Amino acid sequence: MYSTMDNLISPINFLTGYLDLAKKTVPLSAADFGLTELRKGARGHDVENVLKNTRQVSLNITKYRNELTAVGMNGSISATLDSARESLDADNQRKFELRSNRAAIVQNNLDLLNELYAELQSICRIGKILYKQTNPVKMKDYTFSQLAKLVRRIAKQDDSKTDHQTETQSSPEVSQ
Repeated sequence: MYSTMDNLISPINFLTGYLDLAKKTVPLSAADFGLTELRKGARGHDVENVLKNTRQVSLNITKYRNELTAVGMNGSISATLDSARESLDADNQRKFELRSNRAAIVQNNLDLLNELYAELQSICRIGKILYKQTNPVKMKDYTFSQLAKLVRRIAKQDDSKTDHQTETQSSPEVSQ
């Protein structure tokens, strides 16, 4: 998307030049034609602004095609703007789809984590009930904070084992 918008700067500059050459026959300035806002949007990588203003510029090119052609403009500028608008529109739609898909994945993961949390709460509640009278020390193992500490401890041990295995595999052995 960014390269498409960056590639619009040159056609915008050419079109501005053609407007200057056709001052007497085209009653619009570059700002009225939509080129100033289009250039600002393209340089700022504002897709919505570029889409809106390429439509306006294309309509003005169609309206004043004869006058602009008389001063040397060919159809490639109009084709460039149209293809850029189509490309940006498709890319913008794809970006929207990716964001929507990401939100759905996050929601799905959140549902799974909520189910896991509910199950852990049930296990903790049952463990506390079982060990409350018989073994108060063991009952502490069934608190959520204690389970979190245990998981962190195990994760650190696994990381250090992986690091240690990597170091022993990568270091050359010395033979006697």
